[in-house]
Amino acid sequence: MMPNVVRGDRMAGLMVYLAGPGRANEHTEPHLVAGDPAMLAWHDDAELSRDSALAIARHLDRPHTALEVDVKGGHVWHCSLSLRADEGIQTDEKWQAIANDFVRAMEFDDPDSPKAACRWVAVRHGLSKNGNDHVHIVVDLVREDGTKASVHNDFHRAQKVSRALEVKHGLEPLESAKAERATRGYKPAEREAQATARARAKYERARKNDAQQQHPAWDHLETEDRRARVAAELRTDQPRYLLAVKVRGCAAAADDEAEFVRRMRRSGLLVRPRFADGRTDVVTGYSVAERPTAGERPIWYGGGHLGRDLRLPRLREAWPDTPTGASEAVDEWTAAKRGRRVVAPGREASEPDPAQWEQR
Repeated sequence: MMPNVVRGDRMAGLMVYLAGPGRANEHTEPHLVAGDPAMLAWHDDAELSRDSALAIARHLDRPHTALEVDVKGGHVWHCSLSLRADEGIQTDEKWQAIANDFVRAMEFDDPDSPKAACRWVAVRHGLSKNGNDHVHIVVDLVREDGTKASVHNDFHRAQKVSRALEVKHGLEPLESAKAERATRGYKPAEREAQATARARAKYERARKNDAQQQHPAWDHLETEDRRARVAAELRTDQPRYLLAVKVRGCAAAADDEAEFVRRMRRSGLLVRPRFADGRTDVVTGYSVAERPTAGERPIWYGGGHLGRDLRLPRLREAWPDTPTGASEAVDEWTAAKRGRRVVAPGREASEPDPAQWEQR
């Protein structure tokens, strides 16, 4: 599902366009499929006319006009959510659920939030000229109490929300998103070297623990014996893939960079920041490793080697960019590098330990 975000200041003009014939007469039966409770209390899913579109625009615009709140860049937030043509046509009920979830996730109208709601509607008017089923979401960024909704990183937030809704509503993932999430594969030599290191460490531990028997050192084992042990390790899960899954989960659950670091450590990962040259207060990247068992050394992977979406600059696009947040993140990165306790435990500390889920 592809979101397309546009800002403006002409609510009436936008609503008249959505209710009109379109640039290529592609609009058919324009109607509402979702909206704020006040809107839906007096307007059903009847086909929209120019007059009804203007009435809806006046309703949406009222907080902005009555309270005279100026919004830099425009108070009208417009996002179309479009599916691929080969995904077919969805029902109004499906689009209603998607629109409600989208607006709530973007924090424009969340019943569980203390923030006042924004007025909004979702309009559907048939397929695009290319055959794509879609819906238009229109939001007044001035909330009912005169405060302004945040549009910080709204494009990237809309992309992230769309990816989550694809999963929730059984939609086809965007091809570019699948490529971004792809975790790099293994080179055969890398896999074999890693498997050999694990097999050797396990064998040497067993040989050391069984002092009553004389076992040859690893290098003196028969070639076939060594190959069999390495092959057994090769059949285990690819560690880079498992690391990527863990790190991606920590990033998705974190509200900021400091929480991301804490969540990785809480998941049992070793975390190592990469500082800018000559600096100890600017982190430019990171590496992670599974905690090794006795006799093994940790194998580190940079975020970019786990997946393109796991590079630190890319992850930061989804988090608030504030001086306080940056300072808190550096503190957590530094604590992780030095093996110290987390500096300021957050909401993740009240969640079940990830290790408990692995035991279920």
